[in-house]
Amino acid sequence: MATIEDVAKRAGVSTMTVSRFINESGYVGEKTRARILEAINELNYRTNLIAKSLVTKRTKTLGLVIASIVNPFYPDVVLGVEDESYANGYNVILCNAGGKKKEEEYIQVLLDKYVDGIIFDHLNIGIKQVMELKHSNVNCVLIDNEVEGLSAGNILTDNVLGGFLAVEHLIRLGHKKIAVIHGSLCFNESKPDKKYEETFQFNIWNKRTKGAIEAFEKYGVRVNPNFVLEGDGTSENGVKGGYMAMKRILEFAERPTAIYAQNDLMAVGVINAVHEAGLKVPADFSVIGHDGIPLGEMIFPKLTTIGQPRYEIGRAAAKMLIEMNEKNNSHINMVLKPRLVIRETTCEITKEQAEH
Repeated sequence: MATIEDVAKRAGVSTMTVSRFINESGYVGEKTRARILEAINELNYRTNLIAKSLVTKRTKTLGLVIASIVNPFYPDVVLGVEDESYANGYNVILCNAGGKKKEEEYIQVLLDKYVDGIIFDHLNIGIKQVMELKHSNVNCVLIDNEVEGLSAGNILTDNVLGGFLAVEHLIRLGHKKIAVIHGSLCFNESKPDKKYEETFQFNIWNKRTKGAIEAFEKYGVRVNPNFVLEGDGTSENGVKGGYMAMKRILEFAERPTAIYAQNDLMAVGVINAVHEAGLKVPADFSVIGHDGIPLGEMIFPKLTTIGQPRYEIGRAAAKMLIEMNEKNNSHINMVLKPRLVIRETTCEITKEQAEH
C-alpha cells in the first residue's frame, strides 16, 4: 500500500507539501497540485480518513437515525439523504432506533465515529441531546421531531394540511358520514406493548386529526365521536390496527360511508376487513390513506392517499445539514407540503349510501 512518502517521492515534493494538499491546510501551487494528484492516481494512494479527521476535524460522514427500518415510509427518505450526501462527497451511516429509546446510544456511537452531523427522522430528540451535540460541535437536523422549536435544523411536513386534504376530498365526493382512524394521541402506560409511543408520533396523529376536524368544520359536516377511532400507527401493527378498527366500525348500527386512515398501513387493514365482510371498496366504503408509500399502488384497488414527498424530505435534510457544516448556516425551519393522490379506493357517494 502506497504511503504519503511514496506520493511525495513520485511527485518530487516534500511530505509536508503532500500533507497540505490532502488536508487542504495551506497553499499549494497549481502545477504542484497537478503533480501530486497524478502521483496519487498512479500509486492508487488512499488517505487515512481517521488521521485526516484529526487534522481537519471533518470526516465527510453524516449519521442518519430513523425510527424504524421495517417501516416502508423510510426507504425513500434514506435514498434522498444518501443521494444528496453522495453528490457532495459525503458518506452516510444508517442507524435504526427501532422505537426502543436507542437515540442516545447512537448519538454516542456517531460521535465516536467523528461524524460531521446527524439527521434524526421521526424521533423524540430533546434539548439535552441537541445541547450535547452542540457541545461536540456537531450539527443536527430533525425531521418531524416530536419535540418542536429546538435550536437545530428542522424539516417539517404539513400534517395538518394533509389531514384537511384527506377529509376535504371525501366531503367533496358527497360523504358526510366519515370515520377517522388515527394512531395514539397520547402515551398510555396501560398499553406497554405499544413500544413506539415512548419515542415518537404523538404529533403526527394529533396534527392529522386536527386537520381532519378543520375540514369537517369548514364544510359544516358533523363529527360523529363514534367514528373517531384509535388504530395502531406502528409499522409492525399498522395493518392489524386498521383491520381491528374497521371490524369495530362494521358492528355499528349506523356506519360511515368513508374512512380516513391516517397512514397507508392502517388503510390496507381497513380494506382487508371490508373485503373479508363480503363488501367492496369503494362501492360500500371509500377509503383514503396517508403517506403515499409504494404499497398503496400494489394492492387492489389502488389506494387513494395523501402523498408525502419522502425522497425530497431526505434530500432537503442532507442539504440543510451540509450547508450548516460548510457555510456555517444557523438552524433553519423548512415546511414541505403533502398532496392528494387520487386512485381507486374513493368515489362519489352512491344513492344507496346516501339513503342510509
